[in-house]
Amino acid sequence: SPVRKGDLYDLLAGSHRHLAHVSNREEHSRKGRRVLAGAYSQASLENWEYIVADRTAALLKQYDRLCKAPEYIPTVHGGSRWDISGEKFGKFINHRYWMILFAQDAILQIGLPADLKFLESGSDVVTTQSMDGKSHTFSYRDVLWRSHLIQNALVWSPGRFKWLSILTAWHSYWNDGKLHNTLCVALVHRRLTRYKAGDRLDDFFTYILEDKYGNPNMYPLGEMIAECSIMLNAGSDTTGIALTNVLYWLLKNPICLDRLRDEVDGTFDEGMVVASYDKVKNLPYLRAYLDESMRLTPPNTMSVNRLTPSEGIMHRDPEVFADPESFNPDRWLGEKGKDLQPHFITFSVGARGCIGRNITYLEQTVALASMVHRYEIALPHDNWVLGQQEAFTCSPGDMPIQIKRRYFQ
Repeated sequence: SPVRKGDLYDLLAGSHRHLAHVSNREEHSRKGRRVLAGAYSQASLENWEYIVADRTAALLKQYDRLCKAPEYIPTVHGGSRWDISGEKFGKFINHRYWMILFAQDAILQIGLPADLKFLESGSDVVTTQSMDGKSHTFSYRDVLWRSHLIQNALVWSPGRFKWLSILTAWHSYWNDGKLHNTLCVALVHRRLTRYKAGDRLDDFFTYILEDKYGNPNMYPLGEMIAECSIMLNAGSDTTGIALTNVLYWLLKNPICLDRLRDEVDGTFDEGMVVASYDKVKNLPYLRAYLDESMRLTPPNTMSVNRLTPSEGIMHRDPEVFADPESFNPDRWLGEKGKDLQPHFITFSVGARGCIGRNITYLEQTVALASMVHRYEIALPHDNWVLGQQEAFTCSPGDMPIQIKRRYFQ
């Protein structure tokens, strides 16, 4: 492939590189193909469907509660209260906030499992201890976001990044990255303690600890912590973004939402609450809506940093995507849709493409199908626009929605 990783991966790498920061082809192959590919394979993920179903059930339980007693939820990005008007069937809740908690809970359970149950508590605030014994209490997502903001502001000048980092070392956002690392250290140590005690778990981390024959991989501790870090970072943020964006596009295009409901409703048996992945994973419209949303608003718009060939690669090329600014899921259906797949680069391409694409499709498919089947959902008004802010990922702001149970629920 002529597309290779840019300089920022080297600039942001720690003492031990995780899969996303590795730019050397041989090292990437060792990590991605020989060690971690099995963990992210479709077969492994379907064994963990019950975790996604459990977290989806926890999400729906909260939304059921909020149907009866809606409440304002803390804003994301440290924003102000929402500019909203009109109530179709209730007060507003912040869908974006709950998608963050859902995605965090899912990857924490699949990955370690951590069993932090953010959805049940309605908060992702954790308390950890650093190596010096100090206690730290912080929001998992907030520290990630703030560390991304300051890195994203400086890293695009590779030759000056080192000096810019030194000159801005006083800024508190640099410390947020360290706080996230204390969480990773704590979770890895907890997982290792269970492993050494003989507790064999069916989780992602098992693939880091040992090969498919049960032989120890002998990873250094720093490398385990690095892989935990990228799993908790990319494995939660991007899915939460994608689930926010796809519901937004569906609500802005009610005909598409009705069409999706017709398709999804047929897969639910009486009394069924959470979508069965086996029944919804091959629904053509559902997959088309996910792909069209990720084409128009990919979680990563610029920061899967690649040095592209001179002819360029893009999602809004009208020669590839007719009427590229329109939300048109039909473009992905049938033979024409198959022809577009080579141009779908939300997850990058080739051997270095996103290893987590299967897991995000699993989470998005089950959660979205379950939500549109169970609820009537509305935006504040027809002209309401979802804001976006760039910081490695292109992150949506608050998304106030109104929800109520559908008539047959």
